[in-house]
Amino acid sequence: MEVSKNLLYFGRLNLNHNKTIRIVRKYKNGILHHKFVFVKIFRYGAESSMVVYATYLNPWIYPFFGTVGLIAGQCFSTKWYLITSNIGFLILVISILLLMTEIDKDMKQTAELNDFLGRVKDLGNKISVDNKMKEEAKDDKICKTENDHSENIELPYI
Repeated sequence: MEVSKNLLYFGRLNLNHNKTIRIVRKYKNGILHHKFVFVKIFRYGAESSMVVYATYLNPWIYPFFGTVGLIAGQCFSTKWYLITSNIGFLILVISILLLMTEIDKDMKQTAELNDFLGRVKDLGNKISVDNKMKEEAKDDKICKTENDHSENIELPYI
């Protein structure tokens, strides 16, 4: 199979090399944006999310497949362009929707942790030494005012 200067052959589908370069130039900002957002989301999921996965092949990698699908859909000839570009965009949307379920899980875990920490704070305030000292001081003050009927009368010691 002879590969000419202007055509790349992938099985039965041929890609026009000049068209591919024009598409990459046209969409380079979008491609860079998707890459940047994907890297940030993946780093959050791998390093900071509430649900921890053991490997790097976790649900936070879905936008990578969406971006690859979007880029691949733009590279075909005019005969296949309508179908492949729409399929690439559909893959991107599906990957974002799958990622949204993971974000929802992360938000629920964060709310649960905040609730737990709030309860721990309330219990800590109830049993803290400083709080006990304040309560005892209040009790002592109340007891002194209730039992102080002497009006500074000195009693002789026997």
